[in-house]
Amino acid sequence: AWVELPGVRAALFLERAAEAQRAGDIATALLALGTAYELDPGNYAAGLTLARLYEGGQPALSNQTYARLLAEHPARREETAQAWLRALL
Repeated sequence: AWVELPGVRAALFLERAAEAQRAGDIATALLALGTAYELDPGNYAAGLTLARLYEGGQPALSNQTYARLLAEHPARREETAQAWLRALL
């Protein structure tokens, strides 16, 4: 049961992030999404969404997150590289 706790917590933070995004509260969404991705680094979608949200005001963190996605998700390297390139344009 304890092994499942990080995944459950990550899901909770993902839901908080989604609610905050819908409400237009990007700061809260970033905080919740960052926590969710730290709890579950295997969640590619969470990492990609986090990188995209960082693009608007924190490009260094966006770049760091894209680099992490490249390293941790080699099977999705092309998708990540394309998203990162679009962010840089």
